[in-house]
Amino acid sequence: GNTLLAVGKDIIYSKIQQGQEIFWLAKNRISEIIKGDYQELEQTQGQKLVGEKYIPLFDCYQNIANGFHVAAADFVTTEDGTGIVHIAPAFGEDDFNLGKKEQVEMIQHITIDGLVKPEIKAFAGRSVFNFNDDVIKKLEKEGKVYTTISVTHDYPHCWRCETPLLNYATESWFVNIQKIKDDLLKANQAINWVPEYIKNGRFGNGLKEAPDWAISRNRYWGTPLPIWQCQIGKVKSKKEKVKSKEGCGHIKVVGSAAELEKLSGRKITDIHKHIVDEIIFPCQKCGGEMRRIPEILDCWFESGSMPFALNHYPKEFPADFIAEAQDQTRGWFYTLHVIATAIAGQPSFKNVVVTGMILAGDGKKMSKRLKNYPEPEEVLGKYGADALRFYFLSSPLTIGQSLNFNIDDLDQTYKKIILITRNCLNFFLTYSQLDGWKNSGGQKSTNVLDRWLLSRLHQSLAVVTAELDNYQFNKTCFIIAEFIDDFSTWYIRRSRGRRDNDFHQTCQTALLIFSQMVAPILPFLAESIYQSMRKKDDPESVHLLAWPSATEDLIDEKLNEEMVSVRQAASLAFSQRAEKGIKIRQPLAKLAVSSTLLADSGEKEELANLLKDEVNVKKVIVGKGELKVELDANLTTELKQEGECRELLRQIQNERKKAGLTPGEPAKLFLPDQNNWRQIINKFGDKIKKTAYLSTIEFHQDALKLAKSH
Repeated sequence: GNTLLAVGKDIIYSKIQQGQEIFWLAKNRISEIIKGDYQELEQTQGQKLVGEKYIPLFDCYQNIANGFHVAAADFVTTEDGTGIVHIAPAFGEDDFNLGKKEQVEMIQHITIDGLVKPEIKAFAGRSVFNFNDDVIKKLEKEGKVYTTISVTHDYPHCWRCETPLLNYATESWFVNIQKIKDDLLKANQAINWVPEYIKNGRFGNGLKEAPDWAISRNRYWGTPLPIWQCQIGKVKSKKEKVKSKEGCGHIKVVGSAAELEKLSGRKITDIHKHIVDEIIFPCQKCGGEMRRIPEILDCWFESGSMPFALNHYPKEFPADFIAEAQDQTRGWFYTLHVIATAIAGQPSFKNVVVTGMILAGDGKKMSKRLKNYPEPEEVLGKYGADALRFYFLSSPLTIGQSLNFNIDDLDQTYKKIILITRNCLNFFLTYSQLDGWKNSGGQKSTNVLDRWLLSRLHQSLAVVTAELDNYQFNKTCFIIAEFIDDFSTWYIRRSRGRRDNDFHQTCQTALLIFSQMVAPILPFLAESIYQSMRKKDDPESVHLLAWPSATEDLIDEKLNEEMVSVRQAASLAFSQRAEKGIKIRQPLAKLAVSSTLLADSGEKEELANLLKDEVNVKKVIVGKGELKVELDANLTTELKQEGECRELLRQIQNERKKAGLTPGEPAKLFLPDQNNWRQIINKFGDKIKKTAYLSTIEFHQDALKLAKSH
């Protein structure tokens, strides 16, 4: 199939002689190829060799138009080989383009099935991939081989079965991309790409370099190209044909089944290939026979035509938003853009999110053959769809970067997002039911913790709304994760002793708005929260509610900052406890805090009380200055007893869990008859009973034990 030799026009070539043989090759390849002494006869630039004729190694094909001469090509290098490349225009894109430029006749000595054609008698019927060695042997026998060198290079294989593929030139129908390229580039500027660099990078550069688009395929299953061409004879009647001459080649593009019915006089109920291939009608130019061409459409043409489907165009055109992986910049994104620009003169979508690729944990492509990924059914069964969805949306995937799938990271997402949120919901549902609470409305809470939670909620909602409007899903997930942490580790934690209406009402309000806010990101969790609180007349699903609006009046930026400062002070106090070896359950006398922000706060007293309860001290003193804390670590007898009381409560709560007791279910406590326990019960007995839901406390000779009350 080789009909040309390609050289680099600026490469220096040498003509050398070794014995009776004369060779041409790139000068800087001589030392790698020529063995032994030789004489250099001539040096010249590749450009000067262009046009020289040569005799091909095989004489199976004679009189090839414009064939067997030297041509210049910019893809020729001197990294390997001789610096002179044989060109087979029918078997490769670069070769084809060079052959087209040189107007050389193509030789296709291989069938489309990959078998050698009969005219190559020595190898007829052989597979193109298994006769290389025999070709070399034949050439060696004819004295046409100087040496053999193995060169390794990339070669395309089937992505399913890894069979080597064959580059093979065939006739095709094309969309003339060059004619509309300026329109494509202009229309691209009207699209909002996320990430933004894709617009003029991967996609924009692809548009600039885009070749004409081959839209036909030589297959059986697919959408028939609706093109009829005058081919043979004349149509005398519907039943009788007169094949008197060649057709005139007139082409008719049929726009609809109705038009085809009109042209053929037949009722069209099926437009599959084997049906429409039998439909003929007279040529309007010469009266000949119009038959459908055999090709079908590239399936990507169908994908790109999606916006023009009957139920969408024009009322839903262009689309507000689409999303796919980065490989679709040369796939679906591209075909949508080409067809819409060509037909409608505008893009088919306004916004597009381009994701990266999900890879296996080792960074390799996920492969069914290699089984280098966990089974999706097992992952979904263990963690659920929401955890997986949040894991992906919060990852670099949504900003066009690849993600190495890590089951441990997914596990952490499940625990920190899904489980913690469920725990918050269960805490509210359990205690609101235990208290018999019903939402009867009433005044807004003045409690600083309630006001802070609603402030953080509406602040988060405002940011989430803005980020979703800008298709910044990873940033959205970050805001949601922050709020979940605030809700669980601060609001719920600091509200555990509260059983008032303000707490229940604030918690319910926050959970309902939260369910709406996270519905696009965590749809199942959102639905679960909503259904647990939905009233009879409410919409059936959270996904049928309108998107909530942030209430600016509820956002208190100053309070938000002050609460951050309180939590920072608590963190510093915990660090000092750890340094001094004092457990958090052990009450201490005093914590001194320097913080101008807290000292000047109108909520100073309430914030100090929150800090006092969090770090377990009797008193918090707040003064001005940069944030720092000083913990009073002196332990009195009374403080030690309080610490023992808290330790006892911890043990009782553990025993309640082991016994499977529900919150509020009464139990009996049996304690070892020891002096220190009697002192604790005498002093804190009522508090312990109330906190741990104990009906009685008795002493016995065994270890601490809990029993259900009957």
